[in-house]
Amino acid sequence: MTSLRATTLKAVAAALTALLALQVLASEFIIGRSFRELEERSVRNTMQQTLRTLRNEIDALYGNTKDYAAWDATYEFAMQRDLDYIDTHMTTDALINTRISYVAFVTPSGDIVYTRRQSSIDGQTLPIPADLTSFDGANALFLQVAARNEGISGVIVVNDQPMLIAAHPILTSAGSGPPRGVLIMGRDFDAAEIERMSNIIGYSLSLFLVNDASAAPDVTLARRLMNDDTPIVVRPLSFADDHIAGYAQIDDLRGGKGIVLRIDMPRDILQYGLSASRYYLLILLLVTGAFAAVILTLIERRILARIISLSTQVAQIGRVGNHQERVALSGNDEISQLGDAINRMLNDLAQSAQRLIQSEARYRQLVEISPEAIIVHDNEQIIYINPAGARLLGYADSSRLIGSPAAPFLPTALHNKTDDGAIRYERDLTLSNGQTVTLDLIAAPFVADGASVWQVVAHNITERKQTEEALRNARDWAEEASRAKSRFLANMSHELRTPLTTIIGYADLITLATQQGEFNRIRDDITRVRNAGKHLLAIINDLLDLSKIEAGRMEIHIAPFSVPALAEEVVASMDLLAQTRRNTLILTIDPTVGVMHSDDVRVRQVLYNLVHNACKFTEDGVVTVTIARSALESTVHVNGHSARIVFTISDTGIGMTDDQMARLFQEFTQADPTTMRKYGGTGLGLALSRHLVRMLGGDITVTSKPGVGTTFVVTLPENPAQVAEPAPELSEGEVLTASAPDTTRHQERKRLILLIDDDPSVRDLLPRMLERHDLHIETAADGASGLELARLLMPDLIILDILMPAIDGWTVLRELKASSETAAIPVILLTIADDTRSGALLGAAEILSKPTDLDRLERRIRLLLDKRATLTDTGERRVLIIEDDDAVREYLRRALAREHSDWTILEASDGQTALEQCKTSMPDSIVLDLMLPGMDGIQFIEALRLLPNGCSVPMIIVTAKELTPDERDHLHRSAIRILHKGTFHCDDFVHEVRTAVATYAQL
Repeated sequence: MTSLRATTLKAVAAALTALLALQVLASEFIIGRSFRELEERSVRNTMQQTLRTLRNEIDALYGNTKDYAAWDATYEFAMQRDLDYIDTHMTTDALINTRISYVAFVTPSGDIVYTRRQSSIDGQTLPIPADLTSFDGANALFLQVAARNEGISGVIVVNDQPMLIAAHPILTSAGSGPPRGVLIMGRDFDAAEIERMSNIIGYSLSLFLVNDASAAPDVTLARRLMNDDTPIVVRPLSFADDHIAGYAQIDDLRGGKGIVLRIDMPRDILQYGLSASRYYLLILLLVTGAFAAVILTLIERRILARIISLSTQVAQIGRVGNHQERVALSGNDEISQLGDAINRMLNDLAQSAQRLIQSEARYRQLVEISPEAIIVHDNEQIIYINPAGARLLGYADSSRLIGSPAAPFLPTALHNKTDDGAIRYERDLTLSNGQTVTLDLIAAPFVADGASVWQVVAHNITERKQTEEALRNARDWAEEASRAKSRFLANMSHELRTPLTTIIGYADLITLATQQGEFNRIRDDITRVRNAGKHLLAIINDLLDLSKIEAGRMEIHIAPFSVPALAEEVVASMDLLAQTRRNTLILTIDPTVGVMHSDDVRVRQVLYNLVHNACKFTEDGVVTVTIARSALESTVHVNGHSARIVFTISDTGIGMTDDQMARLFQEFTQADPTTMRKYGGTGLGLALSRHLVRMLGGDITVTSKPGVGTTFVVTLPENPAQVAEPAPELSEGEVLTASAPDTTRHQERKRLILLIDDDPSVRDLLPRMLERHDLHIETAADGASGLELARLLMPDLIILDILMPAIDGWTVLRELKASSETAAIPVILLTIADDTRSGALLGAAEILSKPTDLDRLERRIRLLLDKRATLTDTGERRVLIIEDDDAVREYLRRALAREHSDWTILEASDGQTALEQCKTSMPDSIVLDLMLPGMDGIQFIEALRLLPNGCSVPMIIVTAKELTPDERDHLHRSAIRILHKGTFHCDDFVHEVRTAVATYAQL
């Protein structure tokens, strides 16, 4: 055991030693550093003084040069070149007195008029340096003096010899010109001149050439340390030397490398600082020793002796084991308080022992009833397991598991340590019934009966893990979708701005051409605007279609159409693109392919997109469109057909890799994003095409090989299962014209169409677009005037916008269908509002979204007008009664048959049966009960309005249900009359049905 006295002595000695060392370091840092900084500042000041002295010498030389140059005699000599001037004014003694060793008179063109070099000490003539025999190249700097009419001075190096130099233009004494040349005077910066300057500054001065490879190492190192922020470098000459040097570089006046000046100074300042520091440390050492002796004496008497006494008494109590004995200690300080605390601790020990026994009992009880599994093991076998742990392992009796292997609960190689030293890890455990569960285990070591054991708490986290995995998958999918949408938005910005730029640009050109009367160029510009508008509309329609699909609101309108005609139309629209890309476009149609029942708009959209892509990604190649008919046993039989139409689009373009095909149909994603700038596109077309094909009951597949080409195969049912109302078999010509048979009589008069729209551009554009000899279009700018014109003119058809101020389109449509005068007029909703369900419930005959295709709008108008005329000529009337009560249904049938024996009365006892009858043949009017089994009346109305011509069938509600105001308002949108059972006479009922049938006849 280490003695407390020895430890204290060592601690005090270490503390004082550390304090002394700290004082030494502080002294060295503060005093030594201060003296070094003072020394460095002194050297810098001396070097700056040296530079100023050199500058003064150069300025004095420049003054002499200027005095000679700006003198009438010199001005005259430069012109006359009379050497008497030299003999008189440039004598050897005169130059020695001014310490000038070089003189040159140079003309502005660089010719030397006179030059001389002599010793500045004895006047001995010296050879002219080769560097000063001509004044071109770097020496042309001196000739620029005459051009600028001002002098220059500095240091140059000629023949490895530094020289102070000054030049001034030769002028008159008044300083006027023009300059007749340049006077150049120099002074050799030789050993004599350096010694003279050393005497001036009081320190040794040395000079070195910058480009001298044999310069001293300290000079080379100093040059490396020089920069714009440190023009003067201060360094000791060597670690053992008692001298310090300052260095400064002076550049050659002509731009070359100049000289380095070095001054040597004794380090007297630093020596004074070191001497003061030594005296300070000696005094500090003596004071520290005295302080240590006093401290040790006090610690021994006041602390160590008492602590050792306290330790001896506590050890005696521990050896004897007498819990009643207490320690005795004098004094009233912290050590005596420690003795009192020990006595209190001894008093608490007996109480703690009793509480420990009680605590162990409570702990065991908590472990036994804990819902978490608790296991104790020694790394080999289970020592203890509570009932919850036994139940987790599939056992009822925990004692059966004592001695079982502990391997399932041992820590894994990868585990985490908690703050309290426990180990946390997860393990998969296979139960006795074969089920695998994931456990979250926390293991903590402790000592039991002298052996090291582990206590493990296990929590079943199987459900949590499954939830986390699902959340991770959802997060990954969401992040990938977000990245794809970000890429899509960046691409979409380019795709939208391109046609908008075209539209705006050519619109400005059209306006300018109109103002200037250049009408011959407008036609092509308008075509470009129209094409750009169509491209922009196609992009917006793709976005809206995809949005509808994602929201589950995309509607499919099944109707018969000619496949060859549709294919030829699409291929014809691609001719220009194919020619632009130098492609051969081939269309092959199986002769057995004729009319199919599907949504022609969506089929055309899919086929257009695939053919467009094939032409776009192919250059100097072949694009083949093949359409064939394939019989399949699993196909639904409609009208005796059991076949599918197979559209195959093949190209010899760039092709795709397997990775590209894997993400080909992903929304907002292109197969190869790097081709976006070259080929364009939004990344929506193929994803939208697959959605549409699957909604039509078919599928789309793709095969491709890079550099070879790509083949898309679209398979669609010839007669999909949705088509429950088979249309009569039409010839190709009938489908193409979409006209009802024998409409010549109805085309003899002009049809009146009422357009209700608040947008003046629409009111101006549509009449011009729909201008035909058999159509007349009236317009209304708001809902109120539209209702008034509808009642006054009784038009054959109404085109209605929804979003209008004051009275919106829904209100106008509701008013039209509520009035017996206007209820029979078919209404086409032409709007940007996306609520086809409300439009159908209110009785709209057609809902088209702005901006709509002109050809489609015109076809729908023709179809509605011809259908209305055809139905008016037909004499047969059919009424469908939908009532689940047999007695009431019989009563209503007989009431109608009594007044109209020529009518066909159809009956249905539930909504589903009635709907199937309507799909087969649409009646002229429907009598409907709301309280029906299965599909009730409200659901029947909604389903009916989705069928072709279902929106225009007049309906009479006969019900016993008490309707709320909201329900009554909702039903009035679809029914022309609501009758409550038991409140009407049979004549009233017959009258209402007759009115409804007449209404449908007008439709």
